[in-house]
Amino acid sequence: MIDLIFVLNPNIVRSSGVLDPICSDHCPVFVNIKEKLPNPVSYKRKVYQYSLANHEGLNRSIRNTNWDVLFSSSNVDIIAEELGNLLSRKCDIFIPNKVITIKTRDTPWMNSHIHRLIRRRNRQHKKAKRRNLENDWAKFRCLRNKVTSEVRKAKKEHNTKLDDQLTNTNNSKIWWRLVKHYLKNKGGQNTFPSVNYNDVITDDPESTANAFNNYFTSQSKVDDPDKELPDIPSYTNHVLENIELTVNEVQDVLLSLDTSKATGPDGIGNKVLKLTASSISLPLTKLFNMSLKSSIFPNIWKEASIIPIHKKVQSMNVVITDQ
Repeated sequence: MIDLIFVLNPNIVRSSGVLDPICSDHCPVFVNIKEKLPNPVSYKRKVYQYSLANHEGLNRSIRNTNWDVLFSSSNVDIIAEELGNLLSRKCDIFIPNKVITIKTRDTPWMNSHIHRLIRRRNRQHKKAKRRNLENDWAKFRCLRNKVTSEVRKAKKEHNTKLDDQLTNTNNSKIWWRLVKHYLKNKGGQNTFPSVNYNDVITDDPESTANAFNNYFTSQSKVDDPDKELPDIPSYTNHVLENIELTVNEVQDVLLSLDTSKATGPDGIGNKVLKLTASSISLPLTKLFNMSLKSSIFPNIWKEASIIPIHKKVQSMNVVITDQ
């Protein structure tokens, strides 16, 4: 009988072979894999406290802005970028905010206070082991008990908050977000799968993202510069010569935005746009009409965070040829 080793990505195999029998007549097989446990991923995120925002001050500051200076330029890209930067700066002034560190392996009830206590406990433990004094061990036990108490308290508050959300709301998103969280934690799998693009297997996040990006961008390239456009006959005498938006139309759309949607790469969420709809609608209307008139869509608005989800057969190929 032959023992087989199956791997999804052969590039991670450093060596393999058969060992001599150890405690029976069976020869064990081994494989040496070029793989290490990924370090916990952490990233910074700016969090706004909208409940403490100075709504009137923010809108007043936007209304008092001299937009003629911004729109003195005829470059749609420059205006769109400067408008976004200006709105972000004003939000930083009138909406309390702080930069927090998100650790992907943290439980949802962990906070900065508990992290500080854990670091103090660990430092005290090292000190107690090094000096081996009863006073140091007593301080360590006190900090250890305090960490345990604070974790239990935070966990209880988190569960109470979840219970209130599920009991007092009809929003199905909260329910499915909770289900997704527990399913993700149960599986214990939070790594990027290997993908195959142009016969090259990649397994790190950056190479995987670049492979999908190269494939999707290649689908929108038109490589027929000398090809003539087809002659499309006109079936009506009516012509849409001009499209011009009004401030009220833009404001109505801003007020109808779904604030539960994720924020884009520019960091300006729907909550901000909805909060400042009455004041930001004027410059946005000018920018929209300028974009329509010049047939230029701002480059900064073309950026997006995209997550490809494969919904057909299980496959590691970026390009699926069998339709």
